[in-house]
Amino acid sequence: MWPAFYKQFPHSQGLLTFSRVGFSADGTQAFFFYGNRREGLCGVGCYVIMQKQGNSWVLDKEIEMWVS
Repeated sequence: MWPAFYKQFPHSQGLLTFSRVGFSADGTQAFFFYGNRREGLCGVGCYVIMQKQGNSWVLDKEIEMWVS
């Protein structure tokens, strides 16, 4: 898979994926998962909690779930 991927996207950092976003009942927090994979044992997956402050979203917590 990776040789074909890098042939099509030669300068890519890998494959970055995101889950859907879930929101707290009051709409002040957001929760999602992202994963970043590359060729070989090089990747990470994290849960992210964002907090709404005014009109902006800021990172509240990032929880590393796996790394390779």
